[in-house]
Amino acid sequence: MTGAANFLHVTQPTLSRQLKELEEELGAEAIRKAPSSPNDCRSPV
Repeated sequence: MTGAANFLHVTQPTLSRQLKELEEELGAEAIRKAPSSPNDCRSPV
């Protein structure tokens, strides 16, 4: 996510917030996210 934020010339928190807002508007995940840790138990999309 940080690389994408750098590419778009925005901060990572700004990009995360905008992505979250887009997902809420769409009612779906916009991108597949890698688990943040080995113990992350979210089910795959």
